[in-house]
Amino acid sequence: MRACPRASPSVQGHPSYNVSRNRHQIFTTFAEYDENYIRFLNDDPFPAGAPRPFLKMHEFGPWETTNRTDMKQVGSILLAIALRAHADAQ
Repeated sequence: MRACPRASPSVQGHPSYNVSRNRHQIFTTFAEYDENYIRFLNDDPFPAGAPRPFLKMHEFGPWETTNRTDMKQVGSILLAIALRAHADAQ
């Protein structure tokens, strides 16, 4: 997750998403950051007196791939992420 904001600084202010799997479980992780975090990653100085930049990660799950209700829920979440990404790209 550390490299994602560095590789895509044009998405500042928008969370980064990660979907991961552990055997039969699915997890989603959302990472939030601001422009000072990008500066920190690039070894650029950030404004004096500004709070130290942090990458905030929020993990959700697990959703069981063997549970139909869990799959409906995670499917809705992944669809929402895809629709938001598509709308942001327009």
